Amino acid sequence: MDYEKLIRARNEAHSFRNYLGIVITGIREGEAECELEIRPELENQLHAVAGGCLYTIADTAAGSLCAGYGKKAVTAAADFHYLNAG
Repeated sequence: MDYEKLIRARNEAHSFRNYLGIVITGIREGEAECELEIRPELENQLHAVAGGCLYTIADTAAGSLCAGYGKKAVTAAADFHYLNAG
């Protein structure tokens, strides 16, 4: 699989992820990496990254992981526990 081509295609797709500024930086079989530059508009009232933004990063990584196996997937259900502020 051409992982660099997959990364480019996923980063160029118009999506909520792009709106937030999440960039997929790596996909390999069994691994996916994303980055996000934290901006004030992504913070909650406590000046921590909003939980929904953190969840979207995790969701993006999970979808990218599936894509690395040549699969398409959407999240049907998920459970996310925040242990500390982002």
